[in-house]
Amino acid sequence: VLRRSKVVLDGLISVAKSGRKEALARMETNLKSYHALLDSVFVLLQASKSKGLLSRTLNRKAMLSDVEKYNRLLDDYNMEFLTDFLLQSGITGPPPQLPPTSLIVADPPVLPKKPELMMGRDEEKSKIVDTLLHKSPARIAILGAGGIGKTTLALSVLHDPEIADCYPSRYFVSCETTLDVVSVIGGIADALRIPQENRDEHLLETILSSFPNDALLCLDNLETIWNDKTMCAEVERLLLDLEIPKLGLMVTMQGTQRPSKVAWSRPFLSPLQGLDVVTGISIFEQMCSRPPDEYEKRLLDATGGIPTTILLVCDMLEEGNEISKSLWSWWEEAQSRVVEIDEHDGHPTLGGEEMVQHARQLRGKPQNLVGQAYNLEKLGTALQLRIQEQNLHGEAWNCRNLGDTWVRQKKLEKAEEMFQRSLQLYVQIQNLSGEVDNCSRLGDIWLEQKKLEKAEEMFKRVLQLCIKTQNLRVEAWNCQKLGNVWLQQTKLEQAEEMFQRALELCIQTDNVAHQGWNCERLGEIWLQRNKLEEAEEMFQRALQLRIQIRDLSGEANICARLGGIWLQEKKLEKAEEMFQRSVQLYMQTRYRPGEAYAWSCEKLGEIWLQQNKLGKAEEMFQRALQLRMQK
Repeated sequence: VLRRSKVVLDGLISVAKSGRKEALARMETNLKSYHALLDSVFVLLQASKSKGLLSRTLNRKAMLSDVEKYNRLLDDYNMEFLTDFLLQSGITGPPPQLPPTSLIVADPPVLPKKPELMMGRDEEKSKIVDTLLHKSPARIAILGAGGIGKTTLALSVLHDPEIADCYPSRYFVSCETTLDVVSVIGGIADALRIPQENRDEHLLETILSSFPNDALLCLDNLETIWNDKTMCAEVERLLLDLEIPKLGLMVTMQGTQRPSKVAWSRPFLSPLQGLDVVTGISIFEQMCSRPPDEYEKRLLDATGGIPTTILLVCDMLEEGNEISKSLWSWWEEAQSRVVEIDEHDGHPTLGGEEMVQHARQLRGKPQNLVGQAYNLEKLGTALQLRIQEQNLHGEAWNCRNLGDTWVRQKKLEKAEEMFQRSLQLYVQIQNLSGEVDNCSRLGDIWLEQKKLEKAEEMFKRVLQLCIKTQNLRVEAWNCQKLGNVWLQQTKLEQAEEMFQRALELCIQTDNVAHQGWNCERLGEIWLQRNKLEEAEEMFQRALQLRIQIRDLSGEANICARLGGIWLQEKKLEKAEEMFQRSVQLYMQTRYRPGEAYAWSCEKLGEIWLQQNKLGKAEEMFQRALQLRMQK
């Protein structure tokens, strides 16, 4: 941050010394964007500093992903500032005292931090390193259950000195939050720092040609999209496309089966198994700075060797008081309920509801048990209950998944029936999270079917449940949905109130993307109510948020909205500038929304027609016509 901020400061000094001080006024939007970016970095650092060991362990992937994202955004801002603003302002040379170019645009790939703690995986690591050093090009799949340590092992390999010497360029792409193969390709492009202007329909070819020699790519949590059977063929095609001589590939996936069409290096790495008891004790000693007592050893043994579960238990027992004995006594008494078998991968987890009940019992006891109760309840509520009497939870879970499948196949009536059944089961076992989830899905179906009254009723029910679950993100998302229902019913005041509430919740949860979405909806409402100044202000706010997250399509849509407002106000120069920007952004997006793109072209053509720029107007109308015909 300091290094890149110095570039901006030196640029300001250069503009002032150049005699082109009018350029400072044009810099206002540029600096506001940078201010918003630094605010986001500050919030991220504050949040990271405030997290405890347990939270850092469970959320490390998301935190590292955020760090990588903001590092790339800072680099992108620097390049836009240097190439776009300074050159356009007539500052032909670089600013004085500019850091070396390598500090700005040629930084090495950003890897997540090397794991601080990895035990019991020396044999697996040795096999992976040996394959990467002696098989070219190497193709490795790290398989295993959730929480077994796949990502930790992969990061340890990426930071190994021998691997660093053999593969000077190493890239880590988290697929944990990706929705499809296109998102994965975008993540790889981000890791390679491919500029937005080069991201077109040939992006994959650009990526393959951009990898340097002796590069290593790690795709982490690829099961996120692999588990969707409709995407398996696309995932395999992507992996086959990545089979180029200069690139080593390492993939982590939950489960025991690797994509079959890929030429994985042999011998295959066996799926990771749970750690042995001795290793679990070593982890405890390192985390708690003392050896475990008799009851703590029994608890560690009962975790099944799952590293994430071991870390959770260690965090609970770190204080070293008598909770170990009381916890083990309760565990032994209700073992079939405390240790549950995960229905997906067959490994044990801790029973959430039982943890909460035991925590509440501890609250009523004397001695130093309040902190113990808090930690126990926090752990219990963080883990979902998987098995109930007659396996009702598993049945409800499968009904919901089957409903999701039918939604993707556009069989909405069947999906509705399945979500209704899943909802009844979750109500029966008093699982609020499942109830919220299915109510929201039913509301989505009815909204798509234009059954607005039923959708309204269901989203209101979700918001009532959110008061009990205190899930602000889910509450924000369903406020948006209810606002959308009221917007379609032309209940503008109620919709405005709901989008305002959603915006406040998104600010609380630091959800920048949804902040922008709600600002855009509020701008649309004020536009319908002919409050042009308020609409312009809200669209400007939405635009800055879209710029912050590099959402080109969203940025293009908002530019078109602002252009429409200024056209209505007869501010032709401002409208022309905004429509031009909108058209340029649509051209950069991978998937171009034809209707909105065509509308921007038409409006820009109309402006140029009024200005008697007939050739340029003709070009725009021709492009709009082509887009309409494609539709």
